[in-house]
Amino acid sequence: MTDKPPPSPDGDRAPGLAPIDADDLDRAVETAVAHVAAALRAHMDEHGLGVRQVAKAAGLSPGTVVAVRDGTTRVEARVLARLETALGTSLWPAQP
Repeated sequence: MTDKPPPSPDGDRAPGLAPIDADDLDRAVETAVAHVAAALRAHMDEHGLGVRQVAKAAGLSPGTVVAVRDGTTRVEARVLARLETALGTSLWPAQP
């Protein structure tokens, strides 16, 4: 059996990694959701696409498309991939 050194105050985190603050993480997620929503909304507007058209092409429910477009849901990777594939564009990272 090998003796392990006591954990550092920062836990077992590798050097160069910052601690994760819950509030910072929440803000980062909210920012990501807002970026995807804005990119989807802009693409739909630019191409005159309706919710039902996008939903059908992506194999998603219209409610899911609305939730992503409005930024009221945390987007799962699979949903994001379906939208990006159907639209032929990247929604994340969102282009300014």
